[in-house]
Amino acid sequence: MHSLRLCVFLAFVAGLGAYDLSPVLSEFYCMYSGEYSNIQQWQTHDEIRSLLYLKVVPIEIPGLSKLPVLYVEQAADGEIALMELGIITEIDGATVALDPFNYTGNSGYKPGTFDPRVLKTMSWDQVQGQPICRDVYTRTKQLTFDLRWTDCRHADITGKHYVSDATLTCNNITAKIPKGFSEIHTRRPYLLKLQGPKYPLPNPPNGYVCNCDNKKGSGKQPRSRSN
Repeated sequence: MHSLRLCVFLAFVAGLGAYDLSPVLSEFYCMYSGEYSNIQQWQTHDEIRSLLYLKVVPIEIPGLSKLPVLYVEQAADGEIALMELGIITEIDGATVALDPFNYTGNSGYKPGTFDPRVLKTMSWDQVQGQPICRDVYTRTKQLTFDLRWTDCRHADITGKHYVSDATLTCNNITAKIPKGFSEIHTRRPYLLKLQGPKYPLPNPPNGYVCNCDNKKGSGKQPRSRSN
């Protein structure tokens, strides 16, 4: 009897931490994680452009969201431009929103060196957000999202923030950097390629698969680094 009660209790506790993912959320988390850079394009010297680095890591922060939160780090020319936490919301069956939040203690790091696992105990009183800075990701076809990135670091004379359009596929992000951004504006889009394996989704729900390495959809899991 005691062992039965223990099993029921453990099942209840496990259920408290579980989360469900819709098809669009599953594909979004699968595709976006990883480290990206345009270093291959930058080395061709096709035109003067910034050297960009992007790191996206899904982590569990129960104090902020039941869904995995995205740690997002962006750097340009070897200097970190932002480190933030993205709260994920599904708007509809094809659209995902990321609301960015800043947190204290994120200075003094070089690109790629910060371990976001230390943020797992964060709570709402430790972050600050800007509702107008929401990023929107729209699934246009299988394994493809169109992105609208809002640059909350800068605004025009009317106070309106600049927006960058981009496309996300399994291994690439193609982004147009408009004038007004800190990064160099170019005629041709920036091409950021995935550098190495993706970060795994923490404690994924039953049935979760990431098909980015297999576009035929057999459910093969891509190589993943630990997070």
